[in-house]
Amino acid sequence: MTKLKLLALIFLVSCNWNEKADKTNEIASDIISKLEDYKNKFGTYPDSLKLLIPDYFPKIPSTFYSGRNNEFLYAKHIFTRDSSRVEFFELWFNAPFGVEAKYNSFKKEWQYDD
Repeated sequence: MTKLKLLALIFLVSCNWNEKADKTNEIASDIISKLEDYKNKFGTYPDSLKLLIPDYFPKIPSTFYSGRNNEFLYAKHIFTRDSSRVEFFELWFNAPFGVEAKYNSFKKEWQYDD
């Protein structure tokens, strides 16, 4: 393979990567929004993403990354101390190259771990 063909291939792969990352981030933002809508309606986050079906999604969306681990994962957390109650969730997915992208609704931020 010539250097020019190799560079062209790298460029095409990186464009595809950016497109998949952008689409996955859009879907994740939509899931986060729907989780907040659910909490506003019911006073608590759902115990499972499956509870968003069918009112918020016809099925649980997947990431745009191919492979076996292309699903969004979710965990609801509740902490009580004295009379205080804190509830939040984490939404995450496995991105390529072993990177885990995780959103924490308490901190309202994404973390990326490899």
